[in-house]
Amino acid sequence: MSDLPVHYFLKLYQGRLSMAEDGVTSPRPEIVAGIRHLVANLSAQDPNAKVRLEHDGVRARFIAAATGELLGEFHLTNDA
Repeated sequence: MSDLPVHYFLKLYQGRLSMAEDGVTSPRPEIVAGIRHLVANLSAQDPNAKVRLEHDGVRARFIAAATGELLGEFHLTNDA
């Protein structure tokens, strides 16, 4: 996957967090905590900065393309 802007991931994960908090979805608590962490980190970035999404089948990592900073990470499971 190519690098995408922060605002793309921020909008997507703010929506997922809202759905989890409103009870529309029910991801595991550690997934909700990970989403909160990612949203907080993305909110602190330039909206047009690029984020690289890396996944290896076990985990997904969100990395600031310019600095290599890890912004968030999720362990992938069937119930995430």
